[in-house]
Amino acid sequence: MSRFKHALGNAQLAIICLAFALVLSFVLNVFLGVFLFRVPNDITVNVPPAIPASGLKIKPGEINSARVYAFTYYIWQALQTWPVNGKHDYVDNIKKFAPYLTMSFQNTLKEEGKKMDEQGFLYKHQQITFGVLGSSFSPKEVRYIGNGTWLVHLRMRTINAVAPPEENKSFNESHIAMDAETSFVFKVVRYDYSPDKNHWGLAIAGYAAPPQVKKAYK
Repeated sequence: MSRFKHALGNAQLAIICLAFALVLSFVLNVFLGVFLFRVPNDITVNVPPAIPASGLKIKPGEINSARVYAFTYYIWQALQTWPVNGKHDYVDNIKKFAPYLTMSFQNTLKEEGKKMDEQGFLYKHQQITFGVLGSSFSPKEVRYIGNGTWLVHLRMRTINAVAPPEENKSFNESHIAMDAETSFVFKVVRYDYSPDKNHWGLAIAGYAAPPQVKKAYK
């Protein structure tokens, strides 16, 4: 009888130990789950001090000025570059980059396209756009004005040329129709769009001021 009681006591102790271990494991998993859930909100990323010289600290949900500048530069350069024929490339670019443009700015660009077409700068024209020599990101080029809106200043050089008659000819062999440096001030806003189509979470909303030609080479 004593042997039976002894075995029963051992079984009860084992059950208690197992129950305690399960409870401890459950509490630990809950703690780790809460910790991992909070990590994306609390994490701070230190960016190497390339832009600007002092470096940057980025937190989730925060959009720093360097990112806003890079977004604006990339989208505008891509929009204003026509590798084959501006008549088609211009329209195709607006469609391609529509997720990064507000609807009102898309309409503005379409109106600009009509004017350029009437002036003869689209049909069978090629164009490249790039930053003016010496221009680069600086915190003073981006200003946050509140409500998820920034003003971004870009200095761009645009070269528009008549496409060469032969397809194997390079852009350098084209007849230059326009070559100028222009100062742009864009309004950029937070944009809740599909992350699959717009991973920046930003959109160009329009010109904050009329573009100004600073220097014309042609």
